[in-house]
Amino acid sequence: MTANLQPTGDDKPVVLITDDSKVLRRAMSKMLEHDAELVEAENGEQAWNQVVSNPDIQVLITDIEMPVLDGYQLICRIRAHDDSRIRELPIITITGAEDEETKTRAFACGATDFIVKPLDKVQLQARVQAHARFDDTNRALAQSTAALQEEAANDPLTGLMSRKAFVQRAEQDIAHADRHGSPLSLMRIEIDRFKKLYQQYGDDGANRLLAGFSKLVRSAARAEDSVARIGGNEFALIAPATDHQAAIQLAQRIRSMVSSHSISLGVGDPAHITSSIGVVSHGNDGNNLASLLDKADHRLRDAKAEGGDHVCAAARDEEVVAAVTEEVTLDAAAPAEPKPVPPATTDADLVDINRAIELLAAGETSRISPYLLDLAIRVLPILEHCDREQQLGIAPALDAIRKRLLARK
Repeated sequence: MTANLQPTGDDKPVVLITDDSKVLRRAMSKMLEHDAELVEAENGEQAWNQVVSNPDIQVLITDIEMPVLDGYQLICRIRAHDDSRIRELPIITITGAEDEETKTRAFACGATDFIVKPLDKVQLQARVQAHARFDDTNRALAQSTAALQEEAANDPLTGLMSRKAFVQRAEQDIAHADRHGSPLSLMRIEIDRFKKLYQQYGDDGANRLLAGFSKLVRSAARAEDSVARIGGNEFALIAPATDHQAAIQLAQRIRSMVSSHSISLGVGDPAHITSSIGVVSHGNDGNNLASLLDKADHRLRDAKAEGGDHVCAAARDEEVVAAVTEEVTLDAAAPAEPKPVPPATTDADLVDINRAIELLAAGETSRISPYLLDLAIRVLPILEHCDREQQLGIAPALDAIRKRLLARK
């Protein structure tokens, strides 16, 4: 058996000839020797091993009636393979002139073309060349598609995962956590005061900040973490097999890494930036990606509201609810003993702004409803002062609100 496994470098297609007849193999080899690099197999099993092990094979010519593994089985096995290179290999089947049954069955298995006995040299050469060119085109298209998919999977500016790729990875990690009961955490991360930085440094400077920031985050993250740029100044990280406390430690490491390093802008002094991070965990904070991202964004906003350079793992309104729940739980667990009768609740108690916020967070809106007008009127001076300080231009709207509220009193 002859087996030329490697091409000689003259760009000839590699063709695998499979037939249990040595005479027929030699005849086809003689016809194709100037047009192709030839590989031979005596039966379907040998041909299968050649196809799997030799990626240079571009065309398979096979007989049907063969020992060990016949042509039908060989074609079906090839067409069922996971690798597209193998699955889409052009297969030319040798048949008799009047053998329509073989053609029909071979075609159903996935044969690409047929050569009718007795063999014709011109016909054989033409078929092989046409299918080899088709295979070349298919391979080039597959390479281009892979390159486009790779480009789509990565953010071109930062080199991090794109939003689309992050969503796919996160959903896979969440499904794994569900199946195995393992912990998983997620973060949303932003550069503090990025709008002002953009106004200060312009497009080029902002791009350098984003690229430098991405490198810092990636260096602080672990190999198993997936980091993505999901928006202009929006980043996300999925941390598999990581519980809430470990995620907080990881977030603090990222925050510290960013705040302790400067980023070169190419010209002038390097920039010093800080970041804010919202942390959530699968199960406790949500069971799907949408809910986790939403709650992480909520906590990110609270981290920014604290002045930035901050990690928030429980939003402020969540802390109020937790405190109320803990108080109720502790009261229920305490041994029964006489308790002093609490003083009757007065209007002044309920109109207190802080108390109203606590009741809202606890979901006790009915206790606030009778005092909504008083609460709204008490908030107006704060809004008016904010309008004067920040020049919001909402004074006319506030005047109209005040008149409506007083009219309802």
